[in-house]
Amino acid sequence: MWDELSIFLIPFRPQPNEVAPEGYKSYLEDPGFQARETIGANRAEFIGGGGVWGMRATLGPLIFDKYLGDAEPTVETGGPLRLVVWQPIRRLTAPTGWKESRLVDRKNTTGHAHVPPEGDYMSPWSTHAKRHTKKWRKERDGWILEPVSVEEFVLAYKGAKIDAILKMAFVGLLKQKIRSHGGLLHILGARQTPGGPIVAGFVYLHIPEAKQMYHVISFILPRAKDTEVGYGLMDYWFTHAQRIGVDLLDFGVFWTPGDPPSWKGFSRFKSQFGVENVHYPRAFVRMAGSLKNTLTKGWK
Repeated sequence: MWDELSIFLIPFRPQPNEVAPEGYKSYLEDPGFQARETIGANRAEFIGGGGVWGMRATLGPLIFDKYLGDAEPTVETGGPLRLVVWQPIRRLTAPTGWKESRLVDRKNTTGHAHVPPEGDYMSPWSTHAKRHTKKWRKERDGWILEPVSVEEFVLAYKGAKIDAILKMAFVGLLKQKIRSHGGLLHILGARQTPGGPIVAGFVYLHIPEAKQMYHVISFILPRAKDTEVGYGLMDYWFTHAQRIGVDLLDFGVFWTPGDPPSWKGFSRFKSQFGVENVHYPRAFVRMAGSLKNTLTKGWK
């Protein structure tokens, strides 16, 4: 138990050869995406400074500015008292005026896969994934994969064997993405009979400015665990991405030392699809503004 606690207090720090390669750009760095993100967030506004973009948000009496990118943000010296959080992509050392954070906004590891403009996207997949996807393609006539409403997706998702608190958080995330991105969010359901219950689901977000897609949430109900539907959903995602000219698929979070052990299973599954991991440095933080401005001008 103490080992697990110590890992949390001293979170994972990547080595220089483990951070994103030069030329890699996350959709999180795109101002179009960041501007839309603020639409679905409560009491938040889009901000930018020094070539990076982000969000200013308030949680009760606390105000946060959050940026993501390698360029150092130009921080407004005035304004309300707030904590400024800067998540770099490759920088491992905090510049003057910033401190490395151990606990705030722990963004550790994600994974992405490239999508060729045409041809066989399965080439870099594992042998295991290729075999099961070929089995899926022989069986898919017995399945229905189709867009479904958020209400139907959430109803089915409630039956998934996932921690109740985590499940609630993901439902909240799903609804926030709908408010922010509207029709760019694709909600897919898998059925075994026309009009039958959804037994698996997959939600992904299209970020056209970055030519990327992001995996938001997915599940497979116990009754479908022994089927190939998980590989079918991935096959559908890659096919859609290639058809509309998407270059990169972001698979979201992967297990990193200090994360819950339960994350290892889905991380192993996702790693089969030609995924390259990106280990993020620890975030940098600093304070800005003043309490006087907070009290006299308030917070909109």
